[in-house]
Amino acid sequence: MRQKDENKREAIYQSALELITTEGLTGASMAKIAKKAHVSPATIYIYFENKEDMLNKLYLMIKGELSDYIFRDYHNDLSITEGMKLYMKSLFHFMVSHPFHLSFHEQFYNSPVIKQEVKEEAMAGYTPLFNLYEQSYREGLVKIPLLELAGVYLTSPIMDLAKLHRSGAIEVNEEVLNEALEMSLRAIMG
Repeated sequence: MRQKDENKREAIYQSALELITTEGLTGASMAKIAKKAHVSPATIYIYFENKEDMLNKLYLMIKGELSDYIFRDYHNDLSITEGMKLYMKSLFHFMVSHPFHLSFHEQFYNSPVIKQEVKEEAMAGYTPLFNLYEQSYREGLVKIPLLELAGVYLTSPIMDLAKLHRSGAIEVNEEVLNEALEMSLRAIMG
């Protein structure tokens, strides 16, 4: 049995991210990914069962990197406002500095290829934020009972802002970012 090389796995992941960004999920074939990663197509199957398996594992990796980034400064003493602002600011900065991650997430999250158990596993890294939100709802600090719906107000505007900033359509400085955060928070807070 051939030994797995983490450098090759990383090259495959990076190649997949870049190709999915430029050619979409369907255009990024395993052969193209292998060629871009400078490995043989057979090598990919040492690491992944098939393309679906690779995409689901790539999604978990990206969500893990994002949650590590978001929660690096998080602590339990944060208020709902501080916690949500930290989440949104970190999300914005991560997505701006990782454009391939942003593109992949957008294309893959609503794809039928993603497995429900993979979504659930990926969301486990966000437990501190969920706990903060649920406590804030119980205390009457937020008005939207469904965390998933609140997530639309917190996440979607920030990801859209990151896309606008990356495209050059708008220059997002600290003032613009803070205004966007305040608008999102007003949408969920009572």
